[in-house]
Amino acid sequence: MLGSGVMQVLMPAKFSLLVLLGACSGSTIAQSPVVERGEMPATRDLGDIDDDPGDVEPASATGFFVWSRDGEGRAQTHRLDAAGREVETLDGIFIATAAGNWQWSERDLPIATSPCERYDDEGGLIRGPEPEPGLATRAVLAHTVSGDEQWVVAAPPDADGAEEFQRSVELVGSVGPWLFVRQSTYVYTCGAHGTTGVSAIIWDVSTGSPAAPPVDVGSLGRPRAEALRALAEDGDGFPATDETMDLTEIVPSLARDGSLELGLRFTAPTCYACTRGGAGSYTKSVVVDADRLPDALGAYANAPAAVRGFLATYPEAEVKGWSAIGGVEKP
Repeated sequence: MLGSGVMQVLMPAKFSLLVLLGACSGSTIAQSPVVERGEMPATRDLGDIDDDPGDVEPASATGFFVWSRDGEGRAQTHRLDAAGREVETLDGIFIATAAGNWQWSERDLPIATSPCERYDDEGGLIRGPEPEPGLATRAVLAHTVSGDEQWVVAAPPDADGAEEFQRSVELVGSVGPWLFVRQSTYVYTCGAHGTTGVSAIIWDVSTGSPAAPPVDVGSLGRPRAEALRALAEDGDGFPATDETMDLTEIVPSLARDGSLELGLRFTAPTCYACTRGGAGSYTKSVVVDADRLPDALGAYANAPAAVRGFLATYPEAEVKGWSAIGGVEKP
């Protein structure tokens, strides 16, 4: 279970979350999205994602939110009516649920850092200037009517002794009320170089809580074998094996024909200079297609005609997700 909302390090055939921060000395820095800075709503364990009934049947929707990013990463949400006509275009990301509409926002907050200890040639301690504060992104969903907030990612109170600290948040995509969120944290803790760690969260907007990843994504045999070949044959001296490679993230995407595709990120260790794939320092990773969609996402396997029409009209748009406005709540 992911009561904390973070995927732990995985066994070969199960989901867990990746936390791979560390310096050359082998020390590890754990990160969590629920370290609080001020008051934060409590979270609760939801069980598997397919246990959650709290969203709208897309077929009964009275409209849709479709959100996309441009080439510079700026997000826009297009509100469509049931026939697919664009009603308005909104800056930012909006997600619809049976309980109403929510707006995603990010805010960078300063984080207190600590200077490294440095010594002169005689071994005397040199007290350098205080380092610049770090930055951490806080991600919040706000209800567009009531103003109620869901704190998806909070900022830590300090950098836990690091001299440099940067934490960013990326909303990778959404499927109905489920958000697929990625955190990236860079720290410099006075070693030979800084390191970056990456972790993933699935957030259920309809309940305001983190959700455990789905386990019914089909057999992992073929995807694991494909990932193993990709990560074992790159000549970095750290060939991936079944024992060292883990499943660390689910990555949804929307094809141009409106069909939902699901990627599985597999991650293995490597040397610092060999880092590749976007899963953090000392890792290499690759995303391969899942064999099937989880049952919970079955209603989103093919976008409704209104959304498909938008995709056809704007083929250059990088659509990241859609959600159904109004309609009948799932039983």
